[in-house]
Amino acid sequence: MKILFIIWNYWPGIEGGSERQARQIASDLVKRGHHCTILTAWQETRLPKKEMKEQTDIVRLGRLVPWQKKTRRVLARLHRFIHKNIVKLSPEGGNSYDIFKRQFDFWVLLPIVYITRCSFMQEVRKELENSLTPPDIIHLHEPSWLGGFVAQLAKPKNIPVLCQEATNPPLPKLGYDVPSRKHNERYRRCAHFIAMAPYLAKGLLQQGVLEGHIHLLPNGVKIPALAAARNDLPVVLYVGNFSQGAQWKAFDVLFDAWQIVAECQQDLRLSVLGGGDRSFWEKYVEELGCSQSIDFMGQVSNPEEYYKSAAIFVLPSRVEGMSNALLEAQSWGLPCVVSDIPGNTAVIKDGVNGLVVPVNDSQALAAAIMRLGVDRVLRKKIGEAARKLMQDEYEAGRVTDRLVGIYEKIIAMDSV
Repeated sequence: MKILFIIWNYWPGIEGGSERQARQIASDLVKRGHHCTILTAWQETRLPKKEMKEQTDIVRLGRLVPWQKKTRRVLARLHRFIHKNIVKLSPEGGNSYDIFKRQFDFWVLLPIVYITRCSFMQEVRKELENSLTPPDIIHLHEPSWLGGFVAQLAKPKNIPVLCQEATNPPLPKLGYDVPSRKHNERYRRCAHFIAMAPYLAKGLLQQGVLEGHIHLLPNGVKIPALAAARNDLPVVLYVGNFSQGAQWKAFDVLFDAWQIVAECQQDLRLSVLGGGDRSFWEKYVEELGCSQSIDFMGQVSNPEEYYKSAAIFVLPSRVEGMSNALLEAQSWGLPCVVSDIPGNTAVIKDGVNGLVVPVNDSQALAAAIMRLGVDRVLRKKIGEAARKLMQDEYEAGRVTDRLVGIYEKIIAMDSV
């Protein structure tokens, strides 16, 4: 089978959940004898336009895309200057500035994002039109703004398109930075969709996607041979990129909770893994007075050592589709403390394989962390249940086998 992946960000670079899933799935498919090609954006001029990695062809498109990357770096330096010299931080003010920052960046970047996306889309069109042997299926990891465009391109060639929708609620309204957004909106519901959990399948139905075009499949995770060491002095681990912003990832809730934890259980440490500009949050925790017990590790290419040495995993997000970091933590046998949102409760059952706290409640989050911090028996019980769930239902090989079955079903459906 010849499979074409399309994704805006791909290795090397800051990897979020979608990027890690794409890389893992492509690797597993190649091992099964399928041919995979990745079409992705040319983020850095130092990267080759074409190369093969892990027996997968990587094609980087969009000659104007590096322009967007450079502009984002300039804006990041501007915000670091503002954080250092102008903004007085407070729990309310910090979050307000984060909202302002996202809005400011959106409007400054709007024409640049629009033009660079046009550049990428134009080259994707040429790549598909010039292909001598078209793919059997297109697996799209950017359905929000590329879905309709790719569905329209694939239709004359009768190539089925499968979209990996990770946003909740799914198919959010397209912004002004999306080229031909009304046309894109019209076509993107014609594709097939993977729903990672029943709540996302319901959301896709409500958005007008045909029931027969929705395929239930969770993200997969590699299961390590051994569980994490169960430390007597727990390290609490958080994994998430700062580039995704505080609004979704709830860094304010995380650090407000940690201020409480640091005062009550001084033996605990928080390790924070994730790329992107974290300068605002480093200053934020200094203002809170808990910076001495927090380790900002930055972008980590291989987080295994951190999972292995941790005892508790925390995820206070306001929005998640299905967090790969949450699955990875459970695969290592870590008890998890998560916010009460559908993307988390689709995986975590309170008191069984994790603890669930109300979203935006830093005090409840702190209490749950401290509960696990002092109760080694509870950590062991919940961690073992989490690892078993991953082995039984989320193991990457089984998920990939099911994905191949979905490919075959879609190809058969669309060939009729």
